[in-house]
Amino acid sequence: MLALLVAVNAGISGCAKETAPTSSPSTPSPTLSEQPDKATFQKYFSEMGLGTVPAGATSPQDLQRNVTIFTAGDQICLYFNIIQECQPRDAIYDVETKKVIKEGGLPKPMIGGVAGWAPLSIPTGKYEYKVYVGDVLVAVFPFEVH
Repeated sequence: MLALLVAVNAGISGCAKETAPTSSPSTPSPTLSEQPDKATFQKYFSEMGLGTVPAGATSPQDLQRNVTIFTAGDQICLYFNIIQECQPRDAIYDVETKKVIKEGGLPKPMIGGVAGWAPLSIPTGKYEYKVYVGDVLVAVFPFEVH
C-alpha cells in the first residue's frame, strides 16, 4: 500500500520534524471496529502512528505526526519503530461499508525506524488504518478523509 519505505534502522524520531496535528471541528470516532492486542504491539514496536508528508517528499523530514483528518491529495504516512524483527502488514478499513478497501505491508521482515507513504486515493469518509503482525491486530488508527 505504501509506495516508499525510508529511514530503516535510523529511528523515525531523529529524522522527523514533530508538529502539532492539524485541528479540525470534527474528529474520528474513538469507537473501533475491533481492539488491537497491546501485548503483541509492545513486543514488536516502541512507536507507531499515522501522519502526512508534503507532496513529492523523498524523506520523512517534514513528517506531521498523529494526523486524523486528511483531504484528497494528501500523502498518508504510517511511521513506526520496530524493536523485534517482524514483517507488518496493513489494511484500510471502511467504517461505513465494514470492508477492507486496501491492503499492503513491508516487503520483508525489518527492524528499526520505518516510514512509508503514498498519495491518499480513497473517497471522502471514515476509515481505520489497521496494522497486523502475522494474524494479530496490533494497532488501529481511526481517520477521516474530507
